Amino acid sequence: MVDEFEIAPELLLEEALIRDTLELDSLDAVDLSVTLTDRIEVEVDPSAFYELRTLGDIYEMVEGLLTTSKG
Repeated sequence: MVDEFEIAPELLLEEALIRDTLELDSLDAVDLSVTLTDRIEVEVDPSAFYELRTLGDIYEMVEGLLTTSKG
């Protein structure tokens, strides 16, 4: 996220707010879904980000996707 979205590493905390702290918008959500899909090799729907509030929520979503894809 540091390189792709030019976010300072010290802001990448579990409680960081996606929109307020990280300043990511809906277009960034699409970019992030593409980046995650490429990295974890599991389809990430951009609309999944609409209900997420924190970076920790993103971690949990990714963990869930990885767990489901292995099952």
